[in-house]
Amino acid sequence: MTTLRINSLWAGLAVLLVGVLSSFSEPRIAVQRETRPVDVFTEVNLGGSARVVVKQGSPQSVVVEASPEALAEFETVVKDKQLRLGFRRDNDFKSRMKNYGPVMVYITAPSLTALKVAGSGQLDAEGPIKGESMNLTVAGSGNLRVPQLTATLLQTSVAGSGDLQVSGNCPQHEVSISGSGNVKAQDLKTETCKVRISGSGDAHVYTSKAADARISGSGNVYVAGGGQMSSSTNGSGRIKTVQN
Repeated sequence: MTTLRINSLWAGLAVLLVGVLSSFSEPRIAVQRETRPVDVFTEVNLGGSARVVVKQGSPQSVVVEASPEALAEFETVVKDKQLRLGFRRDNDFKSRMKNYGPVMVYITAPSLTALKVAGSGQLDAEGPIKGESMNLTVAGSGNLRVPQLTATLLQTSVAGSGDLQVSGNCPQHEVSISGSGNVKAQDLKTETCKVRISGSGDAHVYTSKAADARISGSGNVYVAGGGQMSSSTNGSGRIKTVQN
């Protein structure tokens, strides 16, 4: 047997061994779907590491997809019209959570006024979201994406390391960043925009009429749209105009 054939044989055995060991070390987790009956809500607050997909429509529904162990611990509670999502916590929470596996939540609601990510999870709006006033918040390391928003007033806030991305149309936009995360709203067509940064995160915005930017941190503001600028800085951050 030639040296080349021997090396090929050993390589094949190594690949086979890795596959066998992987099948033992990563057992497949059984996943179940569960529809949760909840009271009427207009806000969604995600805590933890779940992934959430939100749609605006009727009828209202909340569906959780996860392992049986995760389903038993994952809460969907409405208080003051806010749907709160996250695992039930106690002294043994972290050790149990290692075996839960991923959690997916599918939400449909007729009316939405606020979306918030307060943990390390991901929240995505699917399809158009319409309303008078909308509040979008990231307060952890997770991410929030709203690609088709139509509103009169939008307030976006980032207080963690996660990113917030929004597109669509909204005449008035107010941005607050006090963490290292970013607000990516250059594809949100607005007329007036107010930006306040006291952290290291960046804000990318669009305004056709006027922008008011104040920086007291190291973050930057990038403004598209050609609107008139009013600005002040008290840190290392900069305010820059960019092409549409």
